Amino acid sequence: MAGDSEKAILGCLLNSPATIPTTVETLKPTDLLKPSHAAIYQAIITLWRDGNPVDPITTASELDRRGDLDRVGGALYLHDLTVTACMPASIDYHTRLVVEAARRWRLKQAGARIAQLADSDAPLSEIDHIIQQQLLESAEDDVDSPRLITEGIDELLDGLSDGATARGLPSGFAELDDITGGFRPGQMVIMAARPGVGKSTLAVDIMRELSLRGRIPTLLFSLEMSRAEVQERIISAESDVLLSKLRGTMPLDEGDWERIGDHRDKLTDAPMLIDDSPRLTMLDIIAKSRAAVQCNGVQLIVVDYLQLLKSGTKAESRQAEVSEISRQLKLLAKQLKVPIIAIAQLNRGVESRGDDALPRASDLRESGSLEQDADMVLLIHRPDATNPDHERAGEADVIVAKNRGGRVSTATVANQLHFARFSDYRAPSFRY
Repeated sequence: MAGDSEKAILGCLLNSPATIPTTVETLKPTDLLKPSHAAIYQAIITLWRDGNPVDPITTASELDRRGDLDRVGGALYLHDLTVTACMPASIDYHTRLVVEAARRWRLKQAGARIAQLADSDAPLSEIDHIIQQQLLESAEDDVDSPRLITEGIDELLDGLSDGATARGLPSGFAELDDITGGFRPGQMVIMAARPGVGKSTLAVDIMRELSLRGRIPTLLFSLEMSRAEVQERIISAESDVLLSKLRGTMPLDEGDWERIGDHRDKLTDAPMLIDDSPRLTMLDIIAKSRAAVQCNGVQLIVVDYLQLLKSGTKAESRQAEVSEISRQLKLLAKQLKVPIIAIAQLNRGVESRGDDALPRASDLRESGSLEQDADMVLLIHRPDATNPDHERAGEADVIVAKNRGGRVSTATVANQLHFARFSDYRAPSFRY
């Protein structure tokens, strides 16, 4: 069936060259499984790209120049193709058949290779790498064709005229949203701090804002905290019950139980997903993120945290591995069209500069690729983390150290870590 469709497409291109521009958007030479057909298609593309006329005679000449004419069956075969051509109106249908057949063939080839490796002594990391590459290649087949840059401009201008300050997903912190414009689809955001400053807390705050108040599905990959620990933080933040009480260091009183009960229904119905599986790899995150976006409509993904994540492939060094993880997270965000917040640790350089030293993007541990790949870098600075008696105790700065296409600045929030949260000094301006 696919072979007949390949003939129908090639014949149509030879008879009706006007169909070439739309066909080349979705059909690649490697999608044609018969080598002779792939050679003919490549010759047609070359003629069209160079501005030359496309017909059986010019195509035969191009194939002859390449030394492929006899291999594809000669000029007579090109004439036969014009007889078996489909109508221009049905070329999209045949193109879809050929692309689907090619993808199935590639998956079958990959499956056979994996099965062969599974019976060998090949390391599991090598097998994981092959699977991961196949997933990425499969996703690349679904990349949208180029569109007019002006497409959708009316919707953008209408949104601006409404006075909305956060055109992406809001963080729940008005000053931060004023600076960043919110988290947009396809963005990779690095959120970093030294241990114990509150980077995981801020990420969960953003998830709470979206899922509890906006009813927007979110997903957390937690390599550090268990599901129960995250649940304790969310209950504490929402019900104003001390986190220490939920951890059993102090008894819960009647008022605590009443406040927890008041929020119970909202918490149990929140569209917040979590995966706290041990030994998560990038392969796991890619597969599970796709499933969550497709099946649950997830619109924001958080990875906590990068330095605990393994790529699942061989790497020359940990720095090279983190660079590969960073690149794949950026690709995943673009492919799924959702923002991904990747939590990271800063190195000790910030501490060596003194108690009041502000963190820098260059303090990111293990890889400069994190700063390079990220669309946005948020650094958390809490003055009372090293000096409890600091004059700014109870405050925290969210430093926007990088903001691709936007300004860099600092938003100040209230530190309420005893309730496992940061709070906004201003009333949120975003309306769901």
